[in-house]
Amino acid sequence: MAQPRPLSDAERERIYQGRSQEKTIPAIALELDRSEAVVHKWSRRIRAEGVQGLRSRQRGRKAVGDLSSFDPRVRQAALALKRTHRRWGADRVLVELRHDPQFSGVALPSRSRLAAFSSSSVPTV
Repeated sequence: MAQPRPLSDAERERIYQGRSQEKTIPAIALELDRSEAVVHKWSRRIRAEGVQGLRSRQRGRKAVGDLSSFDPRVRQAALALKRTHRRWGADRVLVELRHDPQFSGVALPSRSRLAAFSSSSVPTV
Protein backbone atom coordinates (compact mmCIF):
# COMPACT_ATOMS: atom_id res chain seq x y z
CA MET A 1 0.00 0.00 0.00
CA ALA A 2 1.46 3.34 -1.03
CA GLN A 3 2.15 6.12 1.42
CA PRO A 4 0.01 9.23 0.90
CA ARG A 5 1.96 12.21 -0.35
CA PRO A 6 2.78 14.80 2.32
CA LEU A 7 0.87 18.05 2.48
CA SER A 8 2.45 20.88 0.56
CA ASP A 9 3.07 24.27 2.16
CA ALA A 10 0.20 25.68 0.11
CA GLU A 11 -2.20 23.00 1.40
CA ARG A 12 -1.21 23.68 5.00
CA GLU A 13 -1.73 27.38 4.39
CA ARG A 14 -5.21 26.66 2.99
CA ILE A 15 -6.06 24.67 6.12
CA TYR A 16 -4.92 27.61 8.25
CA GLN A 17 -6.98 30.07 6.19
CA GLY A 18 -10.00 27.79 6.13
CA ARG A 19 -9.98 27.35 9.90
CA SER A 20 -9.53 31.10 10.44
CA GLN A 21 -12.60 31.63 8.20
CA GLU A 22 -14.42 29.10 10.42
CA LYS A 23 -14.83 26.50 7.69
CA THR A 24 -15.52 22.99 8.93
CA ILE A 25 -12.92 20.24 8.78
CA PRO A 26 -15.00 18.12 6.34
CA ALA A 27 -15.38 21.15 4.02
CA ILE A 28 -11.63 21.81 4.01
CA ALA A 29 -10.88 18.11 3.49
CA LEU A 30 -13.23 18.00 0.53
CA GLU A 31 -11.70 21.17 -0.93
CA LEU A 32 -8.17 19.76 -0.66
CA ASP A 33 -9.14 16.19 -1.58
CA ARG A 34 -7.52 14.96 1.64
CA SER A 35 -8.78 12.93 4.57
CA GLU A 36 -10.49 14.61 7.49
CA ALA A 37 -7.90 13.06 9.81
CA VAL A 38 -5.07 14.91 8.06
CA VAL A 39 -6.93 18.20 8.12
CA HIS A 40 -7.80 17.67 11.79
CA LYS A 41 -4.15 16.88 12.63
CA TRP A 42 -2.88 20.09 11.03
CA SER A 43 -5.76 22.08 12.48
CA ARG A 44 -4.80 20.91 15.99
CA ARG A 45 -1.15 21.73 15.39
CA ILE A 46 -2.00 25.20 14.11
CA ARG A 47 -4.27 25.81 17.10
CA ALA A 48 -1.54 24.70 19.52
CA GLU A 49 1.47 26.34 17.87
CA GLY A 50 0.01 29.13 15.76
CA VAL A 51 1.52 29.94 12.38
CA GLN A 52 4.77 28.23 13.47
CA GLY A 53 2.84 24.94 13.40
CA LEU A 54 2.59 25.14 9.61
CA ARG A 55 6.26 24.25 9.16
CA SER A 56 7.34 20.66 8.67
CA ARG A 57 9.33 19.14 11.48
CA GLN A 58 12.72 17.49 11.12
CA ARG A 59 12.27 13.74 11.09
CA GLY A 60 14.67 10.90 11.59
CA ARG A 61 17.87 10.65 13.54
CA LYS A 62 20.21 13.54 14.00
CA ALA A 63 23.53 13.46 12.21
CA VAL A 64 26.22 11.50 14.00
CA GLY A 65 29.95 11.54 13.67
CA ASP A 66 32.99 13.27 15.04
CA LEU A 67 32.18 16.74 13.69
CA SER A 68 28.48 16.45 12.88
CA SER A 69 27.45 19.04 15.47
CA PHE A 70 29.69 21.72 13.93
CA ASP A 71 29.22 23.94 10.89
CA PRO A 72 29.74 21.81 7.74
CA ARG A 73 32.33 24.34 6.52
CA VAL A 74 34.49 23.45 9.54
CA ARG A 75 34.38 19.77 8.63
CA GLN A 76 35.24 20.46 5.00
CA ALA A 77 38.10 22.81 5.88
CA ALA A 78 39.56 20.40 8.46
CA LEU A 79 39.42 17.55 5.95
CA ALA A 80 41.00 19.68 3.21
CA LEU A 81 43.82 20.79 5.52
CA LYS A 82 44.51 17.24 6.65
CA ARG A 83 44.53 15.91 3.09
CA THR A 84 46.81 18.71 1.89
CA HIS A 85 49.19 18.46 4.86
CA ARG A 86 49.19 14.78 5.82
CA ARG A 87 51.82 15.17 8.52
CA TRP A 88 49.92 17.87 10.40
CA GLY A 89 48.33 16.76 13.63
CA ALA A 90 45.08 17.92 15.16
CA ASP A 91 46.82 20.77 17.01
CA ARG A 92 48.18 22.31 13.81
CA VAL A 93 44.86 21.90 11.96
CA LEU A 94 43.07 23.61 14.85
CA VAL A 95 45.57 26.50 14.79
CA GLU A 96 44.96 26.97 11.07
CA LEU A 97 41.19 26.88 11.54
CA ARG A 98 41.43 29.50 14.31
CA HIS A 99 43.46 31.80 12.05
CA ASP A 100 41.05 31.47 9.13
CA PRO A 101 38.86 34.62 9.01
CA GLN A 102 35.84 32.71 7.69
CA PHE A 103 35.61 30.89 11.03
CA SER A 104 35.66 33.93 13.31
CA GLY A 105 32.70 33.55 15.64
CA VAL A 106 32.09 29.94 14.57
CA ALA A 107 32.39 27.15 17.13
CA LEU A 108 35.42 24.98 16.48
CA PRO A 109 35.93 21.41 17.68
CA SER A 110 38.40 20.41 20.36
CA ARG A 111 41.78 18.94 19.52
CA SER A 112 40.62 15.47 20.54
CA ARG A 113 37.56 15.62 18.27
CA LEU A 114 39.73 16.76 15.37
CA ALA A 115 42.14 13.91 16.05
CA ALA A 116 39.32 11.36 16.02
CA PHE A 117 37.89 12.89 12.85
CA SER A 118 41.27 12.90 11.11
CA SER A 119 42.01 9.30 11.95
CA SER A 120 38.65 8.10 10.68
CA SER A 121 38.29 10.36 7.60
CA VAL A 122 41.69 10.63 5.98
CA PRO A 123 43.03 7.45 4.42
CA THR A 124 46.67 6.70 5.01
CA VAL A 125 48.86 6.20 1.95
